[in-house]
Amino acid sequence: MSGENEAGAVGQSIPRLEVREKTTGRAQYIADMSRPGMLHGAILQSPYAHARILSYDVSEALAMPGVVDVLTGDDLGDGRMGAFIKDEHAIAKHKVRYVGEPVAAVAAETETIARWAARLIQIEYEELAAVLTPDEGLADDAPIIHEDLEDYIKVFPAVCGGNLVSRTELSQGDLDKGFAEADFIVEGTYETPAQAHLAIEPCGALAEMDASGRVTLWSANQSVFRVQANVCESLGLPMSKLRSLTPRIGGGFGNKMEAHVQPLVVALAMRTGRPVKLILSREEDFECVRARHPMRVRCKTGVRNDGTLVARDVEVLLDCGAYGDDSPGVLGYSLLMARGPYNIPNVRSVGRLVYTNKMRFGAFRGFGNPKVNFAGETQ
Repeated sequence: MSGENEAGAVGQSIPRLEVREKTTGRAQYIADMSRPGMLHGAILQSPYAHARILSYDVSEALAMPGVVDVLTGDDLGDGRMGAFIKDEHAIAKHKVRYVGEPVAAVAAETETIARWAARLIQIEYEELAAVLTPDEGLADDAPIIHEDLEDYIKVFPAVCGGNLVSRTELSQGDLDKGFAEADFIVEGTYETPAQAHLAIEPCGALAEMDASGRVTLWSANQSVFRVQANVCESLGLPMSKLRSLTPRIGGGFGNKMEAHVQPLVVALAMRTGRPVKLILSREEDFECVRARHPMRVRCKTGVRNDGTLVARDVEVLLDCGAYGDDSPGVLGYSLLMARGPYNIPNVRSVGRLVYTNKMRFGAFRGFGNPKVNFAGETQ
């Protein structure tokens, strides 16, 4: 392309590739898709933040006309998934770790039947003390959310133990020297709350198994390869057995980066031998997918009288929720961005990520940057 043509492209409105199919209503989202003989899925969610699962009774649900299968944690192996720490099953197994966590899934001839059948499943729990803040999670007498944390597979050298998922520190320069050179020091503590992604389309998936046992999975997601990895890890499948596809997506913003209902839909399709589609309601999407992390930031900045920034010390406490998901990456990136867009020669940023009995928190636009820079820009 010539320089003249490149210059002519600046400021021009370039049509998006999918604009015609969207404006004519032909775009296919998960809710629009159907396969011959397709079943519909629904989930049952935990009423407790932290509890042991003692028993399941699915007999009444299975006896309901139109119900084809009921899936619980006892029906799946011990495969675990996670982008940084392999700490999450496809469905709650042995115990639940947040209110709203899926504990059973139903496949039936219609969505209405599936949802009614899910309500008929009886689960006996032993309620446990819950951890609802990172400070509670770090207390010496805190209930332990993941007893096997030390044994989980990790893809990075995690400093962890108890409810501490990871501790990360980044530094540059000489922090003491930097503050000694400062004419003015400002220090404060800042907190940001959880935030829902609120994509127009709730999470959903459709899976179909062919005669050779290979599964095709269509799902609302932001990375087909992450979906493929999550499903195969959690269900113990060779990756060659799963083909992951993405139709049009009604927004994601990080909400659909890692797995949501895909492992359950694939498991139901393999067990029944029929295609299965499951789409979360808006309430279910709020309760069991993921959100932006609550964060507490202590920020201390040193500056000279002429406005030159010379030092910054940042401590971050991040609420992980019940499972690791993308949280270790979010913590690391927030620390990397702690100096903001400024040339600050002396910086130390330290962060801790803590399990709590809340819905997992994960990727959201900015990936940790907006929260830590709220603190810095406020100063």
